[in-house]
Amino acid sequence: IPCYFGAETGYRWRNAHVCNDIPYFFECGFWPVSWFLVKTEIDGYKCHAGTGSIKESYGIWRIGGVWQVFGGDSVLRQGNKMFNLEFQYGMTLWGKNTTRYQEWVLKVQTQF
Repeated sequence: IPCYFGAETGYRWRNAHVCNDIPYFFECGFWPVSWFLVKTEIDGYKCHAGTGSIKESYGIWRIGGVWQVFGGDSVLRQGNKMFNLEFQYGMTLWGKNTTRYQEWVLKVQTQF
């Protein structure tokens, strides 16, 4: 089964009283068929303590699918025309009020 994993991180310097933070993003997925990608991700940031008086850290987990409406051999193929629809459900795992913060995400991806 074709699959992938990706990760990003960095450091954000903030001003005034807000703490600097370390944003992070982890994503993985697999293609059960060539036109459908199942993926999940964790997106958030961790505050760097001692750099400001306003501290906020959170993490959001999302899961969903990407449907290839038309295009090349896979969702990530480049060089051809393509059109994808992505639907995700997300919820805050830590940081903010975890029962209050839920989201539905719709993304449209195109290349012509």
